[in-house]
Amino acid sequence: VDKTAIRHQLKLGGKVVNFSSSDFMTSMKEYQRAIKNGQLLLVSEQGPAQHFDAYQAMITNQYMFSLSECMIIMYSQVNSGGIWLSAMQNFKEKWTRLIAIMDDEFYGNGRLVELGAIGLTMEMIESPLTFTDLLEQIEEEIVEEDPYDQLSIFDFLGAKNETRV
Repeated sequence: VDKTAIRHQLKLGGKVVNFSSSDFMTSMKEYQRAIKNGQLLLVSEQGPAQHFDAYQAMITNQYMFSLSECMIIMYSQVNSGGIWLSAMQNFKEKWTRLIAIMDDEFYGNGRLVELGAIGLTMEMIESPLTFTDLLEQIEEEIVEEDPYDQLSIFDFLGAKNETRV
């Protein structure tokens, strides 16, 4: 998914910051033209010759989440993998807006939405709205929902403004 997104953005003439958790030297060779043109910045917390390490991947995810305007989770599994763990950290740290693609196959993404991520379907993403406009529209709908009206236990039991000791 990452490589497809990078290539697409570069093909459109856009700019990319890629946080690498492995094979930094391979990425440098693969994207040499884009780096020289100023379209791509490669960032790595580890040395350029390091191979994939799950711990380093988690650190890379923290950088991506904390420096991004929003994170789009294409696929996650409940309690499994670096993306899930990074999403849980994001709920605690509130680094960025978390977006989860809603699909019946991706139960983990549904759980992320239940926990507070913004849920998007592929149809919504493919709509003529820009991504920013789509997010603004969805966030407005969330704010406009009727507020939750909770009864107190005393109201539920039928007590009328009595002082309790």
